[in-house]
Amino acid sequence: MLRYTPGGLPIVRFCIEHQSIQVEAGSGREVACRVNAVAIGDIATRVPAAGSDEQVAVRGFLCRAGLKDERLVLHVEALKMAPPETTTSDDDVKPTHSE
Repeated sequence: MLRYTPGGLPIVRFCIEHQSIQVEAGSGREVACRVNAVAIGDIATRVPAAGSDEQVAVRGFLCRAGLKDERLVLHVEALKMAPPETTTSDDDVKPTHSE
């Protein structure tokens, strides 16, 4: 859900789901994970447009969730919608839900 900081910046918290096959020690390994993410500023207004079935490419940095909270959160700095013809089941990244 899009909301605004006290300073007026748009902010959205969401979860990204990733599935792929990665090579580790010469063998293919199936990888699946969920990553908590946050987008602040102009990028935040684009996240709700990406539905839970949309594939996206994201770029950002990992940071602690808070001063006393050591969980990691991905701060999204760039989000690109993937065209349907270029997506494959071997490399799926999807925003799954907003908080």
